[in-house]
Amino acid sequence: MKLKNIFLALLASAFVFVGCEEAAPETLNNIELSDTYLSISETGGNIELTITATEDWKIDTTYTQDVWPNVNTRDKDTKEITKCVPSWLAADKMSGSAGDTKLTFSAEEVAGGRELELKIVVGNNSQFVKIRQGSLEAVQASCADVIAGPDGKTYRVKGVCTAIANTTYGNWYLTDDTGEVYIYGTLDKKGAEKNFSSLGIEVGDIITVEGPKTTYGSTIELVNVTVLNITKSLVKVISKEQTLPKEGGELEVTVAYKGKGLFPSVPEEYRSWISVSEVRQVLGVPSKIEQNPADTAFVKIAVAANAAGDKVGSITFSSMLNSKSSSDVTYNITQEGAIVECTIAEFLEKPVDNLALYKLTGKVHDLYNTTYGNFYLVDGTDTVQVYGLTKEKVASNDKSFKELGIVEGDIVTLIGTRADYKGTAQVGGPAYYVSHTGSTVATVAEFLAASTGDTYYKLTGTVSNIKTGNYGNFDLTDATGTVYVYGLTVAPVAKNDQSFPKIGLKEGDTVTIVGKRADYKGTAQVGGPAYHVKTAPPAE
Repeated sequence: MKLKNIFLALLASAFVFVGCEEAAPETLNNIELSDTYLSISETGGNIELTITATEDWKIDTTYTQDVWPNVNTRDKDTKEITKCVPSWLAADKMSGSAGDTKLTFSAEEVAGGRELELKIVVGNNSQFVKIRQGSLEAVQASCADVIAGPDGKTYRVKGVCTAIANTTYGNWYLTDDTGEVYIYGTLDKKGAEKNFSSLGIEVGDIITVEGPKTTYGSTIELVNVTVLNITKSLVKVISKEQTLPKEGGELEVTVAYKGKGLFPSVPEEYRSWISVSEVRQVLGVPSKIEQNPADTAFVKIAVAANAAGDKVGSITFSSMLNSKSSSDVTYNITQEGAIVECTIAEFLEKPVDNLALYKLTGKVHDLYNTTYGNFYLVDGTDTVQVYGLTKEKVASNDKSFKELGIVEGDIVTLIGTRADYKGTAQVGGPAYYVSHTGSTVATVAEFLAASTGDTYYKLTGTVSNIKTGNYGNFDLTDATGTVYVYGLTVAPVAKNDQSFPKIGLKEGDTVTIVGKRADYKGTAQVGGPAYHVKTAPPAE
């Protein structure tokens, strides 16, 4: 049976492979290959390799590449490729026994070229075979061409550096009019790694690079690229990006530029809350050392008050030297938002938005994941799923829920965004913790011995003597005694909302409730009103 997907090995030798002559097969005592270099045409097809071995053989899927980084772990120091899977090469077998074995490789059509090296192991000996498809000459392309193209193909792309993620290895984003590609590793002028700073690349520079494409998860990358050209940006933002409070205000951004002036512009979608209030330009002073110094602009930006959630906008700074040379740089502005306190019913009416924040309070129901904090939040108006609760506001769930000590039935206040999954509303973000009110587990006897007050008690007992009406008045009995429950509701509420019928409680049921120690004319009762946690049907 054809086994697809051997392993991915992107090699720097793809760029330095010398000639196309067939190398003479090398012979060891226990393994011999019919070829050490195989070629498949761009149109695709099959090629064969004969392995002659005196014992069992296998293709090593943990083969160490001395040039390329580990594309699985992204660890550039180990340089080990472990069980990597290419999308373009297929083999009819990965291992075999002693004797002559014919191994067939196949690949589909590709424009351009790609190459990998396989390590075949027999006992303590190894043999290597390179497989190249098509030509490895770089193809001039746009970002969109790279995104749509096959892994392993080498591209030459020109675009703007829009962000730098790592200044040691040279991980950054290259953007053109068609899209964005992540550059994972940049070689210096001598072809060495870990020397990105020597290139002097800055955000806003226009750069031409050349390198092979790979896909890591959902990220399209060019790996260990060679820089062919750098056109320095005419504009450089000196000020760091800022976060403004929800009340808004004014900030000043310092911009250095070379050209015929500095021109700020606010994209239309942000003009309702971001505007330019002043531009002050100071010309640079020429000197013997710097004949053409950069000029400086001080741009004041007004940001309106924010009544919604957190939001991010931007302003573009442009300068032009001539009709063929211009630069644009984007400066991002983040503003904190107001946190809207609302009921769950009101929350469910809000539009899906990953920025606007809402504060909700309710009881914890059906806590189905105690690692990530997934449960249902219930108040007097409705129910919503909380898809993760964390101790503090974080971008990704850090599994800190267990530190909060929250259990089913507790009253929780949290903040999160209005999210949605396949049409079902959620509190997302993940949501983060504000406060919670727990309860003291007690028997009826312990509850009766307690003092009246605001402490919540969690009681479990059998229901009897349900009074008529919708308020949920009944007797609760356990092995230690009986207490009167003066009102039971679905969720914690300040005043009985007559939601008792929704619980579906019947005499004889075993119910867990939470309520306060109250008293009426010297007789103890569960008050608050109490709210429902869970029900177990009568034992048969």
